[in-house]
Amino acid sequence: MGNKLPTEANMGNRLRCARCDSVLPPCRSFDDLSKRKIDGRNQYVFNRGEYYREFNHSQYFCSDCFYSLIRDREKKEREQEQRQRREKLSQKLQRSQQRADQQQQQQQLSRKSVQFEQKQSVLKQQLNEFSPDEPDEFSDDLLEVLSSQCDVPITSLSLSLLSDAQLRQIMSAMDSLLFEKWIDARPPINILQHAQVFLTQLCILTLKTSEKASIQSVSNQVQSLVQTISKSAHNVFETFLLTQALYLTVMHLFTEDDDSDAVHIAKQWAEGDLSAETLFVLNFLYTLTESLQNVVGMASVFVLKMEIQCLRLLLSILTHLNGKDAHKEVAEMHISLVQTNGWSPIEALTLLKLLSDRYAEDASISKILTLVQVYDVSPMWKDNCERSLIEAIELSGPEHFYTTFLETLENQDLDNYDALAALRESWNFDESVMKRVLTITNNTSNTLQNSQNDAKDVQALRRDFDGNFDDNQMQEMLTQLCKAVFHTKGWWPSRRQMMHWSAAVLAEKSQPVKLVGFEEDPCITAMIAAVQICTGNKLDIVLSSGALSEQETKEWSDFYKVLGISVNTNRRNTNESFEVYEADIVYGSIEDFVTDYLQYSFEVVEAGRPQLIRGFIIEKGCLSTGRSLKFSRLKGNEALASVVEELQSLMGKLSSEEMERV
Repeated sequence: MGNKLPTEANMGNRLRCARCDSVLPPCRSFDDLSKRKIDGRNQYVFNRGEYYREFNHSQYFCSDCFYSLIRDREKKEREQEQRQRREKLSQKLQRSQQRADQQQQQQQLSRKSVQFEQKQSVLKQQLNEFSPDEPDEFSDDLLEVLSSQCDVPITSLSLSLLSDAQLRQIMSAMDSLLFEKWIDARPPINILQHAQVFLTQLCILTLKTSEKASIQSVSNQVQSLVQTISKSAHNVFETFLLTQALYLTVMHLFTEDDDSDAVHIAKQWAEGDLSAETLFVLNFLYTLTESLQNVVGMASVFVLKMEIQCLRLLLSILTHLNGKDAHKEVAEMHISLVQTNGWSPIEALTLLKLLSDRYAEDASISKILTLVQVYDVSPMWKDNCERSLIEAIELSGPEHFYTTFLETLENQDLDNYDALAALRESWNFDESVMKRVLTITNNTSNTLQNSQNDAKDVQALRRDFDGNFDDNQMQEMLTQLCKAVFHTKGWWPSRRQMMHWSAAVLAEKSQPVKLVGFEEDPCITAMIAAVQICTGNKLDIVLSSGALSEQETKEWSDFYKVLGISVNTNRRNTNESFEVYEADIVYGSIEDFVTDYLQYSFEVVEAGRPQLIRGFIIEKGCLSTGRSLKFSRLKGNEALASVVEELQSLMGKLSSEEMERV
């Protein structure tokens, strides 16, 4: 049987950063240890990014040193790439200028020069609103920056009258600003947004068409797409990353002419020929997705919301080719790989390309993707021959791959001792209960794999269970809950989530349920809560903050609704009475629940109100917030103000005990 704790749990002062020699915090649970490919290398990620270790290496690096090394390495590579890009762009512009000079001398215009002039006229039209003739702080700021960088008087620099020489100067200046000077001193967001408009329009110059109306239409569409992606940026830093990515996209489109994976998928899916305009937009979005991954990967181990938005827009176009609506479920399942299974957008698109090459029917692709989701297959998964999923698909025959893949996953699952050992220790199970957990999980997984056609046939849960479930009832209920997740979220719960659900249901005998320090997984929590409603109980889900409670209420309300369960939040800025507790499930912060129950208890004594009898799930993150609770609403109640200090002291002690236990 594997280790119960990671090696890093007990290294003490030997666990140090190899670069700055600082002592690193222990990693006490396999839940806090993950694997991810960062900067092209497979890494172990500890405590959600506090420190890292490369596969098959012994050195650890704290977060600051880890990314500092990546930035140093990337800076050298970027400098080399910048020199190469500048040389290619300069050569291309010089050739363009030479052709234009020859054509002017001959007083003839070739078709290509007509295309370029028409594209440039669209560029001028789009950028005229930022002309210095019309005073606008939004545009003047960018012009002033570019004028300073290019050493050209601002009166001589007009974005609507770009020459080849000016374009070379501006691109060189943008390169310097985005990858050197603005790294540590970012400009205001308005300058970045205007730079995004400008860089997006430069991409249009690579569109291969002479139709001015088409150029204008594509220009409007691409600008709208970039604006949508930009709106999903969380802050100025993410806006800056998007601007960097747009610059890399411009350079790629100017210097490369190959079809992207997105174009390849489109040609597989399209019924009929595709227009040059559609292919350009697909190629643009794919290149932007790839560029975003490159710049975000240097700054974060997580996939950002704007990356997922970019992928969504790309897949939306792929599912609406030539005015037809198709392949939606397959597209949604690939998005879920990014959101829940640790795949990057480009990795998901690479997988989609391979699957669309090998399978003409969506049903065959969906069967494979269901296995990927249920068994929580990541990009770093390996089969028995040490091949990744993508490599295995490339080297296997499509007619036999599903069966081979399933057998491999089932065999590997039997060998997954670490996960089973951790689950057994967490709930203090004996061997017989662990066998029941595995049986329920295995049977449910098999049922889901064979019932995809009715995956969206979800009904409200019965409410007449007595809480003593046999295995068949649990399998039936788990199947129904998994279908509800897929129906509302577009992805299947993983086997890990199914096992944790089964373990919690078998372990918790109290009625109503009382779970403290529960795993912070919204899907598992929602599925556990739904079971409690089936037994006639009502439930409170206690989270670490009011904002988080409101977010999860909104995110999981559709799941509860399809099962016939009512849900609400007790956050004070949305509800001011105890009516929220009429709902089957109430989400809230620990401070709001403590305050509400104390005030309600006071009314029980004073006004004879009936007792609230509800179960609760207190998630693990709440236990570390005890010291910071203010109970500000209690301070305004004269009858209860005296208990505030006692509550704060008690919560502080609970927090300290939890930290010592961990």
